[in-house]
Amino acid sequence: YIKDLRMDPVKDADMLWIAEEALQAQLPPNWEQHTDDEGRIYYHNQATGESRWEHPMDDAFRDVVEYYREVVRDGGFWYVEDKIAALEDKIRADLADWMELYDSQAEKFYYNQRTGESTFDDPRVAVYHNLYARIKMVGEMRKRLPLLARAPRPDMPNPEELELQRKQQSEHEKILRVVLRLQAAARALIA
Repeated sequence: YIKDLRMDPVKDADMLWIAEEALQAQLPPNWEQHTDDEGRIYYHNQATGESRWEHPMDDAFRDVVEYYREVVRDGGFWYVEDKIAALEDKIRADLADWMELYDSQAEKFYYNQRTGESTFDDPRVAVYHNLYARIKMVGEMRKRLPLLARAPRPDMPNPEELELQRKQQSEHEKILRVVLRLQAAARALIA
């Protein structure tokens, strides 16, 4: 299973906790685990009829493995957090087309204005299940990599640079005040 998540059990020993979390991962809504006649585990989605051999969250956990590698390579979490924020924005945009409606028997259903698709299952639940699993795993990463969690974003000035910028701004303002006083004195002399 570790290799299915694109990890090497020796080289990536510091990431084995991700595989443990993946093995314990809760199934998304409407998914059930079954065993076939040969004792093999498979997963079935009651709402869509889809069946598969892989856990429905495996792709998300493969992404988490890549997030971990990116955090270590980049020296911080900023780019991974940007990816998750972009994913969340995309989810919001995709879900904006869905409306909650009621049929003639007062039963709730969901309708996509753009595609014309309708379903009795709330489309938000599955996508947010995936997103929240990613956010939870990045949160756990932050606990396991505290130095990288506190690393400043490279395009942001560090405290020393901020202090230098503040001093430069203060000096610039002092010079402007002196120039204004000199100009006022020169005008008074001319007048």
